[in-house]
Amino acid sequence: MGIDGFTNLLMLIIGLSIFLGTLLFIYDKYFGPKQRSKKLKTAKFTDFLKVGFKTEKDYLIGKINGYTVIISYNWRNKNGIESLITMILFDPRINGKHLNSYFLNKWQESIKDDYNY
Repeated sequence: MGIDGFTNLLMLIIGLSIFLGTLLFIYDKYFGPKQRSKKLKTAKFTDFLKVGFKTEKDYLIGKINGYTVIISYNWRNKNGIESLITMILFDPRINGKHLNSYFLNKWQESIKDDYNY
């Protein structure tokens, strides 16, 4: 295989990558929200609705012990499988003072164990 064959193979791989990437983007951008909204109506998520969570677009939002919690469904994570995305929002204050990122990172390092990354 000469340089022309190698160039053609490289162009084929680049073109195929762009085509597949575009398909995945279109699916996630246009069909993903509908799929996530439909998934939020399944039995796994209706328990959250029963305890006061509200449906916003394609995610659930509610409060647990005074913390705002956002729950969403991801049809394809980095390993290619379904996953649940959970975000817990909190106000990082101690004794009325807002903690900066240095102290938050230091605190995170102090509580890190084998299960928290």
